[in-house]
Amino acid sequence: MRAYFTWRFWVEGVVAIAATVLLAVTLVWPDWIELTFGVDPDLGSGAVEWLIVLVSFVVLLSATILAGREWRGAIRGSSPTTSPSGTTSSDLS
Repeated sequence: MRAYFTWRFWVEGVVAIAATVLLAVTLVWPDWIELTFGVDPDLGSGAVEWLIVLVSFVVLLSATILAGREWRGAIRGSSPTTSPSGTTSSDLS
């Protein structure tokens, strides 16, 4: 059986990927904000970078959990279910 994923699964997956990229870039290259935008929002303390890391991690974790729930729901919905009489949902159609 083929699983059909909802649009929410794809949105959550894209958000998780974007959060992963932002998290990795900020951890590897912490001064990207200053170099990209030409501003120093935290006056060199690094607080904004750590806030970005924290928020990115929370978004990544949340989106991954939600996408996993959607994935499990799609997989569960695509397999034929067996009724007490022994017939499967695919036999009924």
